[in-house]
Amino acid sequence: MTLPTTRPCESGCTSFSSEFDAELTAETTFSERLHAVCHSNVGWYGDKSISSQAEVPDWGIDERFGVYILWHKESFCDVHETFLMRALYVSRGHVKYRLRQHWKNKSFADQMLVYWSYLEMSNRKSKYIEQLLLDSFKFGYNANENRGQQPLLACFSQNEVD
Repeated sequence: MTLPTTRPCESGCTSFSSEFDAELTAETTFSERLHAVCHSNVGWYGDKSISSQAEVPDWGIDERFGVYILWHKESFCDVHETFLMRALYVSRGHVKYRLRQHWKNKSFADQMLVYWSYLEMSNRKSKYIEQLLLDSFKFGYNANENRGQQPLLACFSQNEVD
């Protein structure tokens, strides 16, 4: 999928931050890029206000460890037929365990459906990428060490949000 480099429509489509990837490349030899973090292993769950714990699926990600992002569907771009997603939260850890803890302990009732993406990687890489994301973007549900000023927005296809 080719990402737009400017805002081409009224729906708020946006591009990925080339500044994030430039910083990552300048400071590390990591091959991961922002697009992969945002678009890998996408799934979703319903907030506990609309779903019981029995309805939270297993997802088949028992031993996965990496950096993950929680997303909310902000709008739909009928020009590009994509969903504009706003990142709500970023963290790292054992993905299945952490997602279940978020379902149990955080209220996403305003969003109702919470989307997530994760990229599997080592703890050390996860720590670095998590911190760079917090330094680069503003996440509404991250309180500590979140110095970013602009939201992280990404365009997801219909296949990614199904």
